[in-house]
Amino acid sequence: MREAKQDRRRAASSNPNMGVTIRDVARAAGVSTATVSNVLNKTGKAGRRTHLLVLSTVKRLGYFANVHARHLASRDSRTLGIIVSDIENPFFPEVIKSFEVRARQLGYDAILSDTNYDPSRTRKAAERMMEHNVRGVAVMTSEISLRLIHELARRRIAVTFLDLAPVRSYMSNLRIDYFSAVKQIVKYLHTNGHRRIAFIAARPRRCKRMKSACRIGNSSWGR
Repeated sequence: MREAKQDRRRAASSNPNMGVTIRDVARAAGVSTATVSNVLNKTGKAGRRTHLLVLSTVKRLGYFANVHARHLASRDSRTLGIIVSDIENPFFPEVIKSFEVRARQLGYDAILSDTNYDPSRTRKAAERMMEHNVRGVAVMTSEISLRLIHELARRRIAVTFLDLAPVRSYMSNLRIDYFSAVKQIVKYLHTNGHRRIAFIAARPRRCKRMKSACRIGNSSWGR
């Protein structure tokens, strides 16, 4: 325990503005930084004794790899982003959770930005994704300019929109079957005895779908 504290103290004194580095681990273990890197990344060759020595030194010093620096050095990002318009909207928490779970399954980290329907915050969110050099970003908001969309694509960042943008290189679009969804809602309400059904929507196209679903409902279930 005393030895570990001394090693940490020496590492801190040699790097006053940062935590324990890979060089500190290599120095304490008496090996090269390349050997430490090979052991931690499971690349190259290292004997069992060296392997155990490096891992025990890492644990003793409390070293954590700087993943961001590694990605900058290799120019390989393992990060995905998601931009939503309102994190308090009941629709988004499940979407965000599923996004993060799937990203983790694929070996990616996930970062989130909330725009609160503000175009300026949307711009900053997109810029944040570019600063982190994400491999892809899911845009779950309509408050994003074409300029930002094209800039993301120009940087070869895969972008997926929610029923918004056209499909082209580095752009995909998740289409929602609103007619089927509205039909299910109307059927559920009708089954529970409701006959006077109101629907409020910002887009006239969705109101037309609602009227169509109601007409189908009337012909199928009666008044």
